[in-house]
Amino acid sequence: METFQRETSSSQVDRWDAVDNYLVCISECSLDDGACVTRCMEVHLKPEDNELGAG
Repeated sequence: METFQRETSSSQVDRWDAVDNYLVCISECSLDDGACVTRCMEVHLKPEDNELGAG
């Protein structure tokens, strides 16, 4: 059970790190630059890289 909790906690930390990195990225985009925001989403919130889209 402890191993499962560690894995779950690590996964949650990874997810929040990805969200934090995404927010930093979009804060550096111009308000008019949708391509920049899209690029940030593709780089930081890819489900296959960090499981944000899983479940």
